[in-house]
Parts: sequence; C-alpha cells; structure tokens
Amino acid sequence: MKATVRDSQILRSVRPDDLQQYLSNHGWTASKHPNSRAAIYNRQLEGNEFELLVPLSHDLRDFPERISDVLRTLEIVEKRDQLQILSDLTSARADVVRIRRPGADDGTILLEDGVSLINSVLDMVLSAACATVAPRLYYPGKKPTAATEYLHKTRLGQSERGSYVVTVISPVPRRKEEPLFAGMYDPFERQVTRMLATALDATIQASESTLRSGNPDPFRESMGQGVSANLIDAILGLMGPFHQPVGVTFSWSPEHPLAFDPRPIIAIEPDFAPILADASRFLKRNAEQPPVELAGAVIGLRRPEGAETGRVTLVAFLDGKPKAVSLELGAQDYDIAIQAHQLQRMVTCEGILVRMGRTNILTSITSFTMVPEPEQESEDAPLF
Repeated sequence: MKATVRDSQILRSVRPDDLQQYLSNHGWTASKHPNSRAAIYNRQLEGNEFELLVPLSHDLRDFPERISDVLRTLEIVEKRDQLQILSDLTSARADVVRIRRPGADDGTILLEDGVSLINSVLDMVLSAACATVAPRLYYPGKKPTAATEYLHKTRLGQSERGSYVVTVISPVPRRKEEPLFAGMYDPFERQVTRMLATALDATIQASESTLRSGNPDPFRESMGQGVSANLIDAILGLMGPFHQPVGVTFSWSPEHPLAFDPRPIIAIEPDFAPILADASRFLKRNAEQPPVELAGAVIGLRRPEGAETGRVTLVAFLDGKPKAVSLELGAQDYDIAIQAHQLQRMVTCEGILVRMGRTNILTSITSFTMVPEPEQESEDAPLF
C-alpha cells in the first residue's frame, strides 16, 4: 500500500526552486504560463503526455494542494512512493542514500536488529569517507579528521516503508560557479557519496569474480575504488546474522551534476556473505605494513578556507628515485609544513606508505618534523 502525503505543513516544506530544479533534472520541460506565480512542466513517457502545474510561491493559498497534485503525478511517472519523492524534494541540496533490508510485513524491524543496522550504516559511510581521504585496505585505528568531520554533517532521515529502509542524508554545499564538466568542482561531501556508490559496486563485482575463480585478489585490486575491510565488515553488518539481502539506492542532489552513471540499485545477495567474510580477513592480513620514515622537501600546500586539516605534497626518495608523496596533516603539523616550505628546509615524517599506481600517500602519520638547520662553523674557530 502506497502512502499519500496530506499534511499541509509537510507539503509547504517543499521549496519551489528545488522543485523546479528537480523536475528539470528528471526530464520535465518548462513552458510559460499566463500567471507569473505558476509554471507548467510537461513530459512524455511511454507514449503518454504528463503535465504539472507548479506553484512558484509559498504565498499561494492553495500551495499545499498544488504540491499534492504534483506528488500524485510524480508517483505515477516515477513509480515510486510519495514519501520517497517528497524526501528527495525536501533534500534537493543533499545526496540521499537508502539502505533497504527485509523486515516485518508492517515495515518494522526488531529493536536489536535496528540498532545493529544503524551502526553498520554509520560504519559503511565512514569507510567511504576514509577512502575519499586516502584509500587503504584497512583502517584499524584513528580515522582521518576530514572523515570524522564529515560524519558530523550527515543526517539520518526518517525510515520509509517497503521492507525496512534507513535513509542517510548527506548535505552538499551550493556550487560557487558553473563547472566546465560534471564533477569538476565536486565538494568533499559529494566525493564521499560518489566513493560509496563506486565502492559498493566494486565490492559486488569483486564478489562475483571471486565466486567464479576462488581468488580474492579482485578485492585488493579494488582499493582505489574504495573497497576496504571496514566497508566489507559494514556490509556484513547490514545483512545481519541471517545474511538477508540488502539493496542500496542513491538520489543525487541536482546542485552538482553527476560525473558518472551509477547503477539504479546495488543489490547485495546472501550468497556473497561467506566470500565477504573471507575477503575481510584477506584484506586485513595484507594491510599489515610496517611504518616507514621519509625525508623530503615540501613542494605543495593546500588547505580549504576554514579547515583545520590540509594536504601537503613532498618530494622524497622512494626506491632510489624522487617521487611525490601526499600527506594529510592536522593544524599543528600543517603549520610546520608551511614554515619548512618558506625556509626551504627538509622535513621528516613517519607513517604507512600506500602506493596506488603512480600515486604515493603517507597515512597513519605518527610524526612530522622540520630538520634543524645545520650549525655553521665560525670563521675564527680553531682548526684543531
């Protein structure tokens, strides 16, 4: 049974500009209307012509009724529940992730299962945020600051009917300028949801490949796409102790155009559970790398305005050749990097070196210091 939205306060929460942007991004075409306080949108689908009368001001007395008419038409066109459509409309400046798992016939879930499901959703999103900062096979300890700060901005939406659905709302900031191509100025928030979609898709492909060959290497090879032991553990948590199927869908904010064509739904099947459990152990074993100490010169500094952390690029010798190494530093270490760059002094640092093709990233940094300037001998100093 599909829900119909009738609450006038909820209907008034829809912003006209968000509604127009939503329709434009879903194939609707605007045409002029004699009344400047309304617009007409048309769309042809499967030989049928659909028309919407869209109110352009909250001041209209019948604004809730007009929005209700819009939802009824969109429900038919999109073949989706009005509650889902309304959630997308009221979160037009956010990416929305929906995690669906079978529940009771009335759309509920056992309390214990619900708590575990929410914790697994949090772990899944956090793993994508960590991979956005620096892809790794496993994140055993403290997570990158940028990843944990992202979680503070992410919201948990209302549950939706249809099995049991957990809704994650990831707000994205307004774009400051029109990009030359999709994805050019994607903010960190969009990079995380994009990474999550890519990582889940890569996990499914790695599972299918391993199911055929028995070789878990595809999981390790997918690290650059966000696959990690943390993500896999989170997926197993979503499936629950009885390995129930899980479906994940994404609704993308039109504020930032998509740079890729994602799957409509990412389906995680129960048959994958044993493979995923083995893959998690495999990645954790392969992630055990000893820390390395590097010495190099700071050649790049980048810290977004107002951010506490910044990204630093060093030139250091790896395998006897000068290579660029990227690091994410906290405020105190970043200030040291600025000083070293200004004074043209060397720095030393220690952490776990992750190599992705030609890209070198130093993670889990335990120290970052500027090499002291060597003392110069006085001209009057005795030779012996």
